[in-house]
Amino acid sequence: MRKRIAGGVTLAVVAVAIWIGTLLKGPGVGGGTGSDVATGPPVKNASVSVSTGSSDLMGDDAEPRAEEPAPASDEKVAVLIKESDFHLKTGEDAWEPVSLARVRELTQNAHGDGEGVRVEVYLHETARNGARSDLLEALQQDGVLRESINLMPGFVE
Repeated sequence: MRKRIAGGVTLAVVAVAIWIGTLLKGPGVGGGTGSDVATGPPVKNASVSVSTGSSDLMGDDAEPRAEEPAPASDEKVAVLIKESDFHLKTGEDAWEPVSLARVRELTQNAHGDGEGVRVEVYLHETARNGARSDLLEALQQDGVLRESINLMPGFVE
């Protein structure tokens, strides 16, 4: 008889714990506001070609090339983060390596599209979170509003 009572009490405690857990919002998986998620359509099977430039051109202190790449659009700047490097969209499927300083400069000159988006950020599967954070922090320091930055969902290849 005692085993049945102990089993019933254990089951009741587990049920109450689960019920209380659903009422409380604490740390855990799921939920959230999704503030870093873009509301645009998902990118499916996107492919881009990234020119392989020398890695010494990626830093902020890099020597500028004779001819800096120009963005594909005057409205907004499309940036691909691959590993810790930034690449600028210069054509339909063309991306050129650029420094963070160049991305900041181009963003200041971008007018924004009809929705006010000045920067679109694409991530390669190898993108480093530190590079993403550096970009967002730099743009915020330059006065670019978070609403003007569109973090594209998914990865590009």
